[in-house]
Amino acid sequence: MRKMDRIRSLLLIFILAPTALAQSPSLCFPRGSFSPTPRWDREEAKYMARYLQLLGEPCLFPLHSDPKPEVYRFLWMRTFNPPVSVRLDIQADGTGKVTVTTMQGESGFGSTLKGPTTVTSRLVGADEVVRFRELFRKTGFLTIPSIVRGDQQGTDGSDWRIEAVIAGQYHTASRWSPTSSKGPGKQAIAELGKALAFEIGKFQADSDEIY
Repeated sequence: MRKMDRIRSLLLIFILAPTALAQSPSLCFPRGSFSPTPRWDREEAKYMARYLQLLGEPCLFPLHSDPKPEVYRFLWMRTFNPPVSVRLDIQADGTGKVTVTTMQGESGFGSTLKGPTTVTSRLVGADEVVRFRELFRKTGFLTIPSIVRGDQQGTDGSDWRIEAVIAGQYHTASRWSPTSSKGPGKQAIAELGKALAFEIGKFQADSDEIY
């Protein structure tokens, strides 16, 4: 989806869901999370905050002021498939809880999105948490730039966004269709997204739906 396509989708979503509770984009994402251009950065933040709102997902950025929370989230926005959120909340005892949320429609076409959301959750064992933390460490996610100029090629594909809150830090980064193209940070984001969605979240998707 091009940025103008996203903005059109955003406007359609506002029309479709006027009763949803508003989330301030400035509370959901720090500046520069989407674009080096302030105008586009604000528009993209509005777009993503609205999707969080529709999915009933909380903003994670405010949690960075507290050193205790440890949360990871994968937002998967495929042009021709429903939006998916996979959130892993780590508990104090080293176990976790994963919450997978989706809804009907196609992420690239706001007018097709329909509620209610479908939410599934399960407890995550300490051994699973250890494996994910090790993968997270190996990817060096906290040092990956949030955005890379020229990352998106074409209009049909998917946006893979990872968010992490750990030890009083918040970081987010996204890449366009990282499983089918190469570029800085794409492998790391693809590995983390797959681990959250399929290994931890147990989300089911056909091979042709993973793009």
